[in-house]
Amino acid sequence: MKDVVAQILNLQNRDIALLSVLRKIKAVPADVSAFESEIKKAQAELDGFKSGLSALEASRAEMRAERRAMEAKAEKYSGQLLGMKKREDYDALEAEIAKLRDAAGAIEEKELGILFEIDERRETLSKLETDTEIAIVKLKGDIASAQASLASLDAERVSAEGAFEAARKEVSRPEWVDAYMRLKAAGKPLPLVVRLDKGQCGGCFLKVSADTADRVVSSGEPVFCEHCGKILYIDA
Repeated sequence: MKDVVAQILNLQNRDIALLSVLRKIKAVPADVSAFESEIKKAQAELDGFKSGLSALEASRAEMRAERRAMEAKAEKYSGQLLGMKKREDYDALEAEIAKLRDAAGAIEEKELGILFEIDERRETLSKLETDTEIAIVKLKGDIASAQASLASLDAERVSAEGAFEAARKEVSRPEWVDAYMRLKAAGKPLPLVVRLDKGQCGGCFLKVSADTADRVVSSGEPVFCEHCGKILYIDA
């Protein structure tokens, strides 16, 4: 009994090691996907900042065009002043010129404010481009490392599978292996072989019946917890 328990526990340890490797392999695509999402996010933030800057530059260009049109119109009207024969026409045209120049001046003030903001954003963009490039290079390196790890992980998997099969063959009582493999096939979580301590199952931590506890001590066959179904054993 002592020997077969040690053998089945060794099988379980090999199974746990194999499961650990399989989980690492399964995690690689998720890790790569996460890194790729970070790259897209960083690029989108950079593109969004560039779009905002472009929109600001376009707004400034529209203001400049509008201001220059007003200034040109004011200049044109100024050239017409001397041709005014009536005082009221002269005054009206002069008032229109003043109005145009005031409006152009107001636009110029806004334009200067936007120009300062554009200069600040260009400086920010330069730093953001550098930081984004560094971040993307690192993330691409992380992706390459994760993908490269698959080769070594696959070798670990092959080794772990071999160790599991070797441990499986070393179990001297086939009914114990059969019981273990049935639980494994049923999808029960590891560990599948748990210690019975003071009548309490080490898998579900519930008290088992006295009959079950007695059979774990006296029977050479696998005994299952009546609550969680896992194989019970006691320390020798």
